[in-house]
Amino acid sequence: MDLKTDYITPKTVVVYPEGRLDAMTAEDMQKQFSEIIEQDVTRIVVDLSMVTFMDSSGLRVLISGLKAIRRRSNGELLIARANSQIKTALRLTMLDRVFPVYDSPEDALSTVKPV
Repeated sequence: MDLKTDYITPKTVVVYPEGRLDAMTAEDMQKQFSEIIEQDVTRIVVDLSMVTFMDSSGLRVLISGLKAIRRRSNGELLIARANSQIKTALRLTMLDRVFPVYDSPEDALSTVKPV
């Protein structure tokens, strides 16, 4: 899995994973989240537009990232540009109530107050 990050502000980061987010790659994303959160980032937007598949390991890493950022800074983790398979997985697990899916990172960021 390829992971790119874009710091919008010192407290806001957009993460761009590419490829599959499954048991083989979830650990990479978990490490990325940990490194970002240790820098006192309070908002992470995950742009899933280049993720071709996500399984329960991918869902687990999103939940883990959300818990970690909330614990560290009372921050938030937002989801943007999920494909239909990912939206279905979120809906079936009722995680769509925790992670609303935004059309773009900009839409996600516009729904929250600036830091």
